[in-house]
Amino acid sequence: MTTQTIAPDRRRPSLVRTLLAFIAAPVATSLLVAALFTVVAMQETGEIGIGLVLYGAIALLFALPAVIVVGAPGYLLLRRARGDTTLGLVLLGAATGLIGMGLISLWTSSAVGVAGVLPVIGMAGVAGAFGGWIFALVRGPRD
Repeated sequence: MTTQTIAPDRRRPSLVRTLLAFIAAPVATSLLVAALFTVVAMQETGEIGIGLVLYGAIALLFALPAVIVVGAPGYLLLRRARGDTTLGLVLLGAATGLIGMGLISLWTSSAVGVAGVLPVIGMAGVAGAFGGWIFALVRGPRD
């Protein structure tokens, strides 16, 4: 009688769920950023206006290129290294937010100054981490 060892299942996550996660993460991140900016605007002006929709659209314009340029290659590297755990995806999301907004801020920092840009970069890191968590939830565990 031979003894068999059962290797852990290391199949890839569902392709459909992964593609849905690449859509859901920037949308959720943009909604979070829009909500935060709307709250700040409400404190300054006292009214909502079209802030949530406007800020959400602007945030999505920043989030999508960051996901394409930083997030997708980072995910492929994480998956190849078997580091695509929830923690790994949250950290990748934070890095995507920081790098994406950091590069944009280099372009705009002359108008606002570095001190005015740092809180926005920090918020982008937190929002990116949230997007990474949403990505992990939508993508689910390895099937």
